[in-house]
Amino acid sequence: MSCGSCGENKKIVARGLCRACYGRWYVKGTTDYAPKPVKKACSVGGCKSLVVAKGMCDKHYRRVKLHGDPSIGHSPDRGKRSKHPLYGTWKHFRRFKGRYAVCDEWVDDFWTFVFDVGERPGDKYRLYTADENKPLGPDNYVWKRSLVEKVDGEDDLTYQARANKVYRKARSEEFAGYDLKRHYGLTKEEYEALLETQDHKCGICGAEETLEINGKTVRLSVDHCHETGAIRGLLCSKCNQGLGCFKDSEDLLKKAIQYLKR
Repeated sequence: MSCGSCGENKKIVARGLCRACYGRWYVKGTTDYAPKPVKKACSVGGCKSLVVAKGMCDKHYRRVKLHGDPSIGHSPDRGKRSKHPLYGTWKHFRRFKGRYAVCDEWVDDFWTFVFDVGERPGDKYRLYTADENKPLGPDNYVWKRSLVEKVDGEDDLTYQARANKVYRKARSEEFAGYDLKRHYGLTKEEYEALLETQDHKCGICGAEETLEINGKTVRLSVDHCHETGAIRGLLCSKCNQGLGCFKDSEDLLKKAIQYLKR
């Protein structure tokens, strides 16, 4: 049966219309196709490119998003910056500015950064803060070689694994805070407060931790519920392992008590 609108021999779904024509009628009230929009030229003077958004072509629209002005193109010193030996360092600070504390004048202006730090002493030197409690800036920086340097022919995975071991050993306190936050959601300050409430002793046996690794006594372990993630307290390594062996089960612990009584 032919459609009452397009005249093609198709299945009629309603009102004597095929599915496509009925869909247009249902949505727009007419079976006619909507006319294609006529694209206009860019509103910026002298530009003949077609509009993509806000009355502007793609080039000028991007300029407005980046600089707020359609007349501002690439910076004239862009090519000079990208070829400068310190450009990679500057781009790294800009990209990860939330991770590093860097003064605003360095982040905003590449040439100010270059003028302040001068030349890199060598290829394997990196920029560090002289005082870690202050942001990196003209009065707080130093060029140093990394603790771990990549050996010729060493692949990235091997180098990263070796570097992580060295950095963890050199900055054990800082990494301990990272691990607490990542595994248990505890800050270092919250852990210390919990340690004070337990008088630096195990929450079960009441004894201080005695386990030593590489000649250093380890911290009390954070005990938490594996189902809810709630922190229950701090335990010595023996008590923490004991709870784990009994699978945090009250029934198993009661059976163990009955066994000892027998």
